Amino acid sequence: MSLANDLALTVHILGLFMGGASAFGLPVIGALAAKAELEHKPVLGRAVKPLKMIGHIGLGLILVTGILMATAGGVWSSGPFIFWIKLVAVGALIAGIVVAGKTGALAMAGDAEAAAKMPKLSMFNIGMGVLVVLFAVLAFN
Repeated sequence: MSLANDLALTVHILGLFMGGASAFGLPVIGALAAKAELEHKPVLGRAVKPLKMIGHIGLGLILVTGILMATAGGVWSSGPFIFWIKLVAVGALIAGIVVAGKTGALAMAGDAEAAAKMPKLSMFNIGMGVLVVLFAVLAFN
């Protein structure tokens, strides 16, 4: 592997860690906020913005470095079938992140229906993240 590929993979994995911190941290904060006393909810709510920012930066790093590595490695034209399944899972994960972001904002504003949807959305996104990693390992191992 060239130095550029090693660097891209390092940044890709760093982005994965950042996304994981957000993916696992936000549901925990949401669960705590749902059970917290009214006066504690704003404090928990302030933790959401930095975690979302970390997750979005991580997702951006993953997308940019993933595209660079796939292009440099010629995966677009000759990638294994499981790579294409991984890309579908990535698309589902991105859609889940967008929906969870909008639903989470409604839940933090007091929408009980949105708050009730958040645990399922969180589990969906965590599951998609796990599948993306699994499919990546299977595709490139």
